[in-house]
Amino acid sequence: MKIANFGIVKAIISNTFSEVLLESTDNVFGKKKINEFVNILKNSDLLKTEYMIFSNLENKHIDNDTLITKYIDENISLLKKYTKQDLISEHQKLDKFIDESVILLDKNQVNLYENIHTLIYESLDGYGVMTNVDKLYDSFTYVFEHIKKPKISIAESESNVKLDSSLNTDLVIERALIKFNERYSSLSEEEKRILNIIAFAEETEKKSLFETLKNEGLNSLMKLKEKGIHEDKVNKSIEKIKAMTYNKSTLTEDIIHLNLLKSL
Repeated sequence: MKIANFGIVKAIISNTFSEVLLESTDNVFGKKKINEFVNILKNSDLLKTEYMIFSNLENKHIDNDTLITKYIDENISLLKKYTKQDLISEHQKLDKFIDESVILLDKNQVNLYENIHTLIYESLDGYGVMTNVDKLYDSFTYVFEHIKKPKISIAESESNVKLDSSLNTDLVIERALIKFNERYSSLSEEEKRILNIIAFAEETEKKSLFETLKNEGLNSLMKLKEKGIHEDKVNKSIEKIKAMTYNKSTLTEDIIHLNLLKSL
């Protein structure tokens, strides 16, 4: 049985989000697909963890071979409490999102996602299911080499893209923002403000938002600590948050995680 690849589903949803954001007509189907994916993600600890693992392994760059191995192992270990059967069961919820748009995805990106998926699956225990050591080794090697390879910088990426000189960038951004606010009215004003800063604000404002959410997150965790709730886990979380620094490449995920702490 073919298991839906989380990375590919994530890429399809990301593309759908871009379409919904910029299209002039109301893309009801696209909006519904996004909402369904988000709800599934919110209600599955396994899939939320997998989301983080895919993002980590796709975007990280490390030069040191020993540290790369350690980084991969630590990411995969986040799912150690689950089995192959658990993964299959949760991924059945993702089948509906695989459609013909998969052929539009970048081939290198798809190859990476296939190898991350294989690495995760073959690393899990399974009742009566043997680990395919060859697949495990090959996928580990592929992901290892990907992490070791320097990632293209934003400046380099922009220099390789030919822009239409007639395109009014400010107008596109303004239009996207209007569409976002129209179609995601269910978001609170604070959530809209945060997303707008992530997408469009100057660097100083993004840094300010990061520091504000970091402090608010620490305050929330300190209150839990004072109440004696999950003290060991809270202490670890506090140390992790304290160690966080502003990083443009992980800013969106960092802000999302920090903002979630406000609801504790």
